[in-house]
This record gives sequence, structure tokens and C-alpha cells, in this order.
Amino acid sequence: MWNYEYTAAADANIEKIWSRYQETETWDQWDAGIASASLKGPFQKGTEGTLLLQGHTVPF
Repeated sequence: MWNYEYTAAADANIEKIWSRYQETETWDQWDAGIASASLKGPFQKGTEGTLLLQGHTVPF
């Protein structure tokens, strides 16, 4: 299992950013590196999901 963490600082509205992250089905619309993303439950710690990156033929 992969564990990945990324941190960035920005001058942006946290509520707007958080609402975008909760909509995993739209990640491919604003992140060109993602082919698809889905969760097996609510957007919260511990929920499993699938992330398929552009150029990869199988999910990891």
C-alpha cells in the first residue's frame, strides 16, 4: 500500500479548495496528471479508493 503526503502553501479560500478535493470524480478536470479517481466511501481519513495516473494502464 502506498502512503503519500504533499504540502503546499497558497493564498486561497480553504473552503473552496476542500470542496474541490471532496469531488474526486472531477480531479481529472483540474489535474492533467490524473486519468481518474474514485473513493469507496466518504472523503475522510481511512477511506480507500483508486487513483489512475495518465500514462498508466492499471490502477495502483
